[in-house]
Amino acid sequence: MKKTTLLSLALIGGSGIYLAQADPLGSNITVDNSPPLRTGPIGGYADVVSKVSPSIVSIFTSRDSAPAAMSQEELPDIFNSPMFRDFFGQRGMQRPTPQRRAPRNMPKQQGLGSGVILSEDGFILTNNHVVDQASDIKVKLDNGREYVAKIIATDPASDLAVIKVEGKNLPAATLGDSDNLLPGDTVLAIGSPFGLNQSVTSGIVSATGRDNLNIVGYEDFIQTDASINPGNSGGALVDNKGRVIGINTAIFSRTGGNVGIGFAIPVNMAVNIANELINNGEIARGFLGVTLGELTDELAEALDVKDNGVLINDVVEGAPAVKAGFKSGDVVIQVNGKDVEDMADVRRMVGLEKPGTKVEFLINRGRKELTLEATIGRVPSDTVASTSPVQNRRADVEEGALKGVSLGKLDDQIRSQLGLDDDERGVVVLEVAPGSKAAEVGLNPGDVITEVNREEVTDPREAIAKAKDRNGRPTLLRVTDGKRNRFLAIG
Repeated sequence: MKKTTLLSLALIGGSGIYLAQADPLGSNITVDNSPPLRTGPIGGYADVVSKVSPSIVSIFTSRDSAPAAMSQEELPDIFNSPMFRDFFGQRGMQRPTPQRRAPRNMPKQQGLGSGVILSEDGFILTNNHVVDQASDIKVKLDNGREYVAKIIATDPASDLAVIKVEGKNLPAATLGDSDNLLPGDTVLAIGSPFGLNQSVTSGIVSATGRDNLNIVGYEDFIQTDASINPGNSGGALVDNKGRVIGINTAIFSRTGGNVGIGFAIPVNMAVNIANELINNGEIARGFLGVTLGELTDELAEALDVKDNGVLINDVVEGAPAVKAGFKSGDVVIQVNGKDVEDMADVRRMVGLEKPGTKVEFLINRGRKELTLEATIGRVPSDTVASTSPVQNRRADVEEGALKGVSLGKLDDQIRSQLGLDDDERGVVVLEVAPGSKAAEVGLNPGDVITEVNREEVTDPREAIAKAKDRNGRPTLLRVTDGKRNRFLAIG
């Protein structure tokens, strides 16, 4: 079996699944890493479905209040950029409207999703957005049995969550090796679209390694044309041997309906994140300490390097990259022997490594190829991951109207990534804590704050200072998401 390491458990860049010795799931997981069948059975897939269906559950959630309905244009960009839809399965695709709070004493909001049983003792893998802010979670098995579930841990950056029910001898899924998938392989999507429990659709793998979709922070999606709809979130993408090879997460749609372009998180990545969440309650993202840029033909010519790879614009002082010998102008070609095509590849490969792991980089420096070995660090609390789209100058707000918000400097790279004009000024929103006042009024990661209390801002700390307490008066923000400008008032 080939190894994949993710954080403390698996290496991205290899293949297969390697469970660490201290894994809480450990031998409870059944893994079959042989290639899928490349010719489908003439009689269909009834035997495959009957094998895996008991391991796929319906998840019912409720929240303490029902947010007001939103138009699809008002959906947060992280799930609607530019035309993606998440699968909350909430009736009416409801989310909070900016600057509008739900009336008190409203009935609880109901949500629906799907999940995959990982172990006989009740660990279940699903999407973070299925259980996000849920006050009550119930799980229904294929045989009709119902359980109350609790959240073990979530990882919004990958849109994954682990929940648990108190049960014994539950029908745990058999996992495949998602690195074995090839475009054209037959797959089945199983879940509860629109509340239709144990619904099965079929299709093929349309592509692997999809990234730069702006759905979540760390992307390496399987693309499929198997029909996926609201309520399928967290359900299984299954190969023709009945093995789970992905967790259904998102679709591409101009109308909200299925058009044959869906995305699933590869099971190799998903299960290793699940183990890290169970072990530590969070994911420790890897940190190299470089700022990345696209290598254009013009830059390659000017730097006298080959025109493939990812450019290192700068090296952070004192970071692991400095100790490894990286220099500004280097071009990353491979990470742990795997070719990189864009910044998202490097970001994912570094960010999902366990701090302390040694990682080998093949780089171009001038016309020479060099191999550098770096010991990956942990993302420091006062900066952004070295390979994230927003690279440095981060400020976390601890008090005032913007409490719970993390801000970053708006530079040319960020303007390009967000589709902003070259002369746009402001500060970019990196994170918004769930439940914060900023989240309640509709401030989202990726928004750019251009004014605070009718005064222009260009530096994170300047924005924080201008947003301090105003003797009870709301703080007024002018915000753009690249498509529209809006005002938000934080009381």
